[in-house]
Amino acid sequence: MLTAGAAAVPVLAAVFWAGYWPLLLLATAAFLVGSWELAAIAELRDRVIGGLALALAAALLFWPVASEGPMPSEQTFAAIFAIVAAGGAFFAWRGAARGCRLTYELACLWIAAPLLSLFLLKTGFDPQGTWDFSTPLLLALVPIWVGDTAAMLVGRTWGRTLLAPKISPKKTVEGGIANLLGCIAAAAALGPWVGASWPAAIGCGVACGVLGQLGDLFQSSLKRAADLKDSGSVLPGHGGLLDRIDSLLFAAPVVAIILTLPGAVAR
Repeated sequence: MLTAGAAAVPVLAAVFWAGYWPLLLLATAAFLVGSWELAAIAELRDRVIGGLALALAAALLFWPVASEGPMPSEQTFAAIFAIVAAGGAFFAWRGAARGCRLTYELACLWIAAPLLSLFLLKTGFDPQGTWDFSTPLLLALVPIWVGDTAAMLVGRTWGRTLLAPKISPKKTVEGGIANLLGCIAAAAALGPWVGASWPAAIGCGVACGVLGQLGDLFQSSLKRAADLKDSGSVLPGHGGLLDRIDSLLFAAPVVAIILTLPGAVAR
């Protein structure tokens, strides 16, 4: 709990700060650590530079537009990031067997594209002032945190039916239902605060609840294929960074699509 609380402080500070740089630096650090862990899963740490170069190229294509302020075509970028993230996840899954050298750089896009989706939401809702405590970016983060907590509490107390025993033997159907309901409840509560319409908020909650859990199972399947318990040890007691952001990597691109739809957020 102490590790999770300490990690949440810089994340929330970067989210609430009205400028782009804190979130950009945090996302860059997350990508560096995540790509290193992904390389370790496939025992390909000599390929990290290639993955970084590919992700940097993708970021440079996005940056000229982002640096001009509010995005003129947020929906297009959100859709592109979702497609790229899905493609990256496919190559990560395909290369889960150790030593699969051909797909590592493309697999890194599974990490890079969702992080760019978060940055897209930051640039698309650019407030005045120093702090922005009602940023729609919260709809990509808080529901996942609440859902994970609900799943842990309900799963430990009432969990009986295993959700995917061959992939993750501790996850239960009861915990999964609690996760989904927790995500929806958190998103519904946040919706008015961040200016999101009711359908958009509920949609974000469903996306976080469903895709977030799929992302968690996906990461578990990668580790199982590589015969690893954790993706790394950067967070004491919590495993690797990918173990903490796997839900976000699946949910963030879809949340970005929802929030960039016309009328989704009133600003």
